[in-house]
Amino acid sequence: MKKILLFLITLFSITLTNAQLSAGAVFSDSLYDYQVTTDTEPGSPNTVSITAVTTGATLPSTLVIPASVTEDGFEYAITLIASTAIKGKSITSLTLEGNTQPGHQSFMDCTSLTTVTLPLTTTIGLQAFRNCSALVTLNIPEVTHIGVQSFRACTSLVNLNLPKVKFIGETTGAGLAFWQSTGIKTVSMPNIEAIYVGAFNGCTSLESVTLPATLTTLDQTNHNLFKFCSSLTEIIVEGETPITLTDNGLSSIFEDPIAAGAILTVPNGTKSAYEAADVWKNFATINEAPTLSNTSLEELDWSIYVNPVTSVISVTNSNLKSATISVYNLTGKTLLTKQFNSKQSDINISELATGIYLFKVETDNGAFVKKIIKQ
Repeated sequence: MKKILLFLITLFSITLTNAQLSAGAVFSDSLYDYQVTTDTEPGSPNTVSITAVTTGATLPSTLVIPASVTEDGFEYAITLIASTAIKGKSITSLTLEGNTQPGHQSFMDCTSLTTVTLPLTTTIGLQAFRNCSALVTLNIPEVTHIGVQSFRACTSLVNLNLPKVKFIGETTGAGLAFWQSTGIKTVSMPNIEAIYVGAFNGCTSLESVTLPATLTTLDQTNHNLFKFCSSLTEIIVEGETPITLTDNGLSSIFEDPIAAGAILTVPNGTKSAYEAADVWKNFATINEAPTLSNTSLEELDWSIYVNPVTSVISVTNSNLKSATISVYNLTGKTLLTKQFNSKQSDINISELATGIYLFKVETDNGAFVKKIIKQ
């Protein structure tokens, strides 16, 4: 009887020791301190945030944070890098393997950080990468929300590729996402819906911006959305209806680009609407984009691979027809031209910035123009 009782007491003790932790509980491993953030049903993984680097721990310069951590046999999804958790650390690259949000100032002042890879992350928090002045490579394929001052003063960023980003900033009057990122030259944001106050304020190297048809909000607070963007000479708008903007008689969100002679390119057939709309009408030059072809590639026996593309476009023709192939930007400027006299040819566009381009093939039997997306 005593042996049975002792066994039951031991079993009960083990059960208590290995209980799944509740919200607010903390634990550590060799690198990080964690705090449990969400209670779930028994047997389901809880969620945790990384709150700090464990006292005495040294982070590897190439930092990979897994999607989850295990404590006493229970798995906890890492969903947040909490406020200032890794601020100012000497890391050169960062990968977050799960849908983990970089929170408030979580990597701020990591001045040696050159590469950020977030394959599953959907939200980047307030000032998360502020002052990461060495940051060159930003891979954020699933991010939809970029928070206030998230990339402020990231001066080494050059070509921004934001494939799924819908919101830059949080709400009217809360933005400044890329404020003072003076190295940015081009921005690709094909699914953007709202750009909030001062998003590109002080981006003095910014040369080209495409505003897609999905965009509905350009925050006019302080009229500083593109303030000091004196190099911005190309603004391409894909929406057929001008977004309503106001000019207070002193300034507008496009004041500095307009003063620098920026050219506005609008969809075919919409020039008159933009010439009549407040602020848009202030552009000295408004052009209409070339019309895309209705003719299908198959009708002309042509195929194009791959779209979207990162470096090389492969073109094939089943009937060995000669052709002239050209790549244009959305203003109609010719960037590349190649003669085509075989069944297959490659066009290297690796030197072009990320964004949307027009691809034109001219043959004796006709021509077609299609959009290509350079990632």
